[in-house]
Amino acid sequence: MKAVDIDLALGEISAGQWGMLTATQARARGINRSNLAHREGDGRLERLAHGVYRQAGSPSLPLDDLRAAWLSTNPAKLAHERIADPDVIVGSAAAALVHRIGAIDPLPYRLITRDRRQTQRQEITYSQRPVDVEDVTVRDGLPVTTVERTIADLLRDYGDISLVADSLRDATRMDRELDEGRLVYLLTPLAQRYGHPERRGDALLNQLLVAAERDAASRALEALQNPVLAASIKQMFVNQQAAMNEALKPIVATIIKSMPAMTVPPALIEAMRNAIPVLPPAIMNLPSPNLLVANVLSAQLQATAGHAISAAGVDDAIQRILEPTRQMIAAANPSWLKVVQAEVQKDAETAHAPTDMAILAKLKAEEEPNE
Repeated sequence: MKAVDIDLALGEISAGQWGMLTATQARARGINRSNLAHREGDGRLERLAHGVYRQAGSPSLPLDDLRAAWLSTNPAKLAHERIADPDVIVGSAAAALVHRIGAIDPLPYRLITRDRRQTQRQEITYSQRPVDVEDVTVRDGLPVTTVERTIADLLRDYGDISLVADSLRDATRMDRELDEGRLVYLLTPLAQRYGHPERRGDALLNQLLVAAERDAASRALEALQNPVLAASIKQMFVNQQAAMNEALKPIVATIIKSMPAMTVPPALIEAMRNAIPVLPPAIMNLPSPNLLVANVLSAQLQATAGHAISAAGVDDAIQRILEPTRQMIAAANPSWLKVVQAEVQKDAETAHAPTDMAILAKLKAEEEPNE
């Protein structure tokens, strides 16, 4: 075979394999090892792994060593022939490297196979494991375990919550949304190993999320620390105070109508104004100071924050936290009203203690003119 024909054949082989080729693939095209050795000697080919070469004109890329290792596991087939039904899947820390999550050393590259394999090569280790089709994806031209399966395998292979939490933290910040339902399923067999009840993969996932500071509360706090979002929340809080007051009016009117004798003295109203200057006017008309005022304000702020968070496109996890709060503060919500009335009734039944009701009575008595 002429030199020009050899170079042309090598170019055709390497065109769909990141500029790489194997000695076995070259031999199938009539190119022997001496031809490859000659080109390696003059710099036209570069040896990357056992029986794997890269064309000198091809760019060097971060995953080239892993790609070369994967090509060497079935050197006769071209890369595109193996993708549709992969016989070797990149897994564990090597898959994390492909997904760009975490910082676990990927060497030796863990490659998952259907059959039992052994190797003396230090850069590769084989694992015979069942892998569902839905847990395999193709990224950067390599068949790899999905992010969810990769995280579960990292926990199985390394057993370090903090290391895996780093990978999970990166995964939650990817453009692709993490499938937490699938991850719970994959973590379920490992739950007891980490002190959780049997089949409680959700508890293990929550442990990982907390360690990664990516649980719902941490993610909400992170979102609220964004200066743009914080400014939006502050402005929306100001804009919605009037609307909130209107929403509270039917609740206030109902309570006052049912308990007309329980009017807050002006002195106490003024004291509350001084203590909590952000209270909207409608809240100041509540008939008792022990009506979960702090919770009402918290609910108002959280609901306002919820709208701002939604407008900013923050994920659904935060929305699920805030939804009960938004429902609770809906105008004239009967269940909320019952809670308020129950608090007042509890105060009335325990009048022997120095409760807010006793304080109200004392203030009212002091305001009455002396006879």
